[in-house]
Amino acid sequence: RAVYCGLCRALGRCGGTLSRLTLTYDFAFMTLVRMALEGEKPKFSKRRCIAHPFRRHAELVPTRSVDFCARASILLSYRKICDDVQDEKGMRRVCAGLVRPLFRGFRKRAVRGAEGLEKSITERLVALSRLESDPPPSVDMPAALFGGVMADILSYGFEEDRAKIARAVGTAVGKWVYIVDALDDFDEDVKKGRYNPLVTVYGKKPLDIEILDRLSVALSACLTDAQNAIDLLDIADVDLDALIRNVLCIGMPKQVEKVVDAKNILPMNN
Repeated sequence: RAVYCGLCRALGRCGGTLSRLTLTYDFAFMTLVRMALEGEKPKFSKRRCIAHPFRRHAELVPTRSVDFCARASILLSYRKICDDVQDEKGMRRVCAGLVRPLFRGFRKRAVRGAEGLEKSITERLVALSRLESDPPPSVDMPAALFGGVMADILSYGFEEDRAKIARAVGTAVGKWVYIVDALDDFDEDVKKGRYNPLVTVYGKKPLDIEILDRLSVALSACLTDAQNAIDLLDIADVDLDALIRNVLCIGMPKQVEKVVDAKNILPMNN
């Protein structure tokens, strides 16, 4: 929670107060991994904020990794909104069109010093948008493209072994996020006729227990890949190491269980 709050404050500094709308737990985790890659030791302070005006709470003290992830979050959100304006229909497209001018302002402040990152994010998301407009019967192909986005973000500025480790973690976590989101949105996407990679493979019928079990295995494999890459890092701070592993080994698997439970069907291996 302290990392989440620290990232929130960094977003405010980087893009302005309303840019905090881009805050996600995905980027809180990315911040933890970037700190491990940078060899940073987390430090905390007690602060009040708009969301917690009456009680001071623990907040991560700003670091280079925190500021970088704030910029990356804004740049990724802006590109997603641009894609929604182009690709979506109905109210989704209208809403994206309404907020794009606001996010364009966030982007102008966040892109300073990160032009190369914005270029790579744009290229990856354009490729993903093209694939989604003429989708193959595959979940792995679009998931791998989004994994590439997260790999570019996590590895940006690193070289050699650190870059390889960062790309491995980013690819695995990005694929996991994409597949979990597709599973979570499946019913609504079918109802509204929106693209969902699971539909291209399994059709529009409710996902049965065998399919859910297969997806659970694939998601577990993504987390194993991320854990194997993290194992290659010598993380000096034991608390940072423990928190990263807690998210990968407990938090993310629980999120999969939550998404599956919402469909009132449990995978066979549970």
